[in-house]
Amino acid sequence: MNQKQLLEIIRAMKDEILSILHNTNLVNDRQAQRALLTIDSMFDRLNIVIEEVIPKESLHVYFDGVDEATKAIFDKVVIIFDSSSYAF
Repeated sequence: MNQKQLLEIIRAMKDEILSILHNTNLVNDRQAQRALLTIDSMFDRLNIVIEEVIPKESLHVYFDGVDEATKAIFDKVVIIFDSSSYAF
């Protein structure tokens, strides 16, 4: 597979994945799981493992960034507990 073909496949898959996510109620565990299985099967149908499409180092950098952003969000969240609603 050459670079042009790979980019075409990735664009098509991106569009399909966005459509799946847009049309899925991700709050519903069953629907979210079905969406993830569908996306996973897209890679299986093409006999492509994501690590073959995207170099592992790129995945590590991406997910490190996701982890860092998630931590930053949670660090900013303020949870207020109403002590009267808890029995001690």
